[in-house]
Amino acid sequence: MITAQQVRAGRALLNWSQKDLATHSGISLNAINNFEREIVTPRRDTLQSLRKTLETAGLEMIGETGVNRIQEKLDVEILGTDAFVKTVTDDLIRAVKGGAGNLYMNGIDFRRFPVNALEEWARWEKSKAVNPVDERALMVYGNFDFLSRDPVYRWVSREMLGEVAYMTYGQTLVLVLWEPTPRAILIRNRAVAETFRRQFEIRWAGAKEPSPDQHIRGWEEWYGRPWEEAFHTYNVEAAAA
Repeated sequence: MITAQQVRAGRALLNWSQKDLATHSGISLNAINNFEREIVTPRRDTLQSLRKTLETAGLEMIGETGVNRIQEKLDVEILGTDAFVKTVTDDLIRAVKGGAGNLYMNGIDFRRFPVNALEEWARWEKSKAVNPVDERALMVYGNFDFLSRDPVYRWVSREMLGEVAYMTYGQTLVLVLWEPTPRAILIRNRAVAETFRRQFEIRWAGAKEPSPDQHIRGWEEWYGRPWEEAFHTYNVEAAAA
């Protein structure tokens, strides 16, 4: 997530006081002071807010101790059907291991992917056991294709999703084009990723969350096995990833 050492170093790079960080993040000055002195460990959402504030200001977190100013670069890579899910999965896992704290998915329809692509994505599902991340997915109303056991899904109208699906993590945006075959455009740029992330959060705030029973139903229909029966196996597989 983010450590006290990274917060102190990040403030120094930005020439921010603790009060500056409190103003930008909305976290109390007292909470920031106690965290930096390692007196307390804040809640997960507080750590996410601190990290996001520093990243928005132009910093990137490296592992558990490092922090650097982001060099504004623009890398664009076009990926065909056969390669893009593997490439994106590899890149996502690498980014999260390096400190990326989020994965937001808008309108990703896994039923449109070939079977081997779903096998690649299963590596990400397993990796989450050792690489925690703030994962969220927006889907069209009535879509029950819940691949994850975690309650990361919400529903919006098809108009809200738009015609181009995307995912964003760290400093990366992946645009997914469905026709004539699924392919992707991978864009590495902090400002672009942050713009889409903010748009996603606006949609997320107004989206409908499935009930726990609906989540279980969707997961069971996707995998074709009972939720409780698969629970132990799932955890064992994830821990071994």
